Amino acid sequence: MGLRERWRSGRPAFVVLAGAAIGLGGNAAWIAWQLLAGTAGPGPLAASAVGIAASVATPFPLHGGRTTLRFVLSGLAASLVAVLTWPGVVGGGVALAGAVWGILDTLGRL
Repeated sequence: MGLRERWRSGRPAFVVLAGAAIGLGGNAAWIAWQLLAGTAGPGPLAASAVGIAASVATPFPLHGGRTTLRFVLSGLAASLVAVLTWPGVVGGGVALAGAVWGILDTLGRL
């Protein structure tokens, strides 16, 4: 599904996808920075790797449709991205905002 189709399928789902992409790029850049600067320890590298995995997993629950449960699962993965690393705060925050927007939208509160 392309970006235009994803945008038309629902703006909250698109925001979740955008946040996941930001989190993925931020964590990948953070790993590269740590390796190039020579400050890479096993703990920070592992946290960034888990952040990348959570960024990849964030939009997957939304592939089946727009339900409240799917946005909740996506929000849980986005929360994990946001709390693991500093670069993940931005991407995870954007994805979490999209998930909350989707939850409210599916409940009919928006």
